[in-house]
Amino acid sequence: MFLTDKLMTEKNRDLFVALNEIFVVYSDSPAVITALKKMHNELGQQGRLLDNLVSLIKEMCKASGVPFGKLNDNFIESPFTPKN
Repeated sequence: MFLTDKLMTEKNRDLFVALNEIFVVYSDSPAVITALKKMHNELGQQGRLLDNLVSLIKEMCKASGVPFGKLNDNFIESPFTPKN
């Protein structure tokens, strides 16, 4: 059994596919790889997914030269999530 077996659903499958691609795209960025490993290690821990996802996205932005300083963590967590 994999750690993500209980976490992966049809709704979030694309997220996990993208996470698995990060180590290839950012293999030359130690900070991104460290953030990715931390997220992986804490994946099953209650309340850690969003914090780690935001940290990972920030490291990816830094490595790519994408400015994110004017965006708060709430925006990074759900940039275009429709509200019901």
